[in-house]
Amino acid sequence: MLFPAFERREGDMEHPLTALLRKGHEDLRVFFQEMAEAIEAEDDEEFGDLLSTVQAILKQHDAKEEADLYPHLADALPDQGATAIRQLAERGGEGA
Repeated sequence: MLFPAFERREGDMEHPLTALLRKGHEDLRVFFQEMAEAIEAEDDEEFGDLLSTVQAILKQHDAKEEADLYPHLADALPDQGATAIRQLAERGGEGA
């Protein structure tokens, strides 16, 4: 919901920032799956390595969102995000 709002504001449905952030979300899903597999295999070392990697990725990803995306959302969501909050509630809070 946030990315499309930002893209509408920017007038660019394939904005480089949101494309990068979406790719990051996809990459994280792969790591989470690999972490689940490490748990199932009871491979503590693999899980620890994956966890360290995910933590580093999330730190960079969150910093990018906070610096480059979030400052523009107030303008992109003129209703103060009420629509986004309502849509999340309707969807049961799944995904963002």
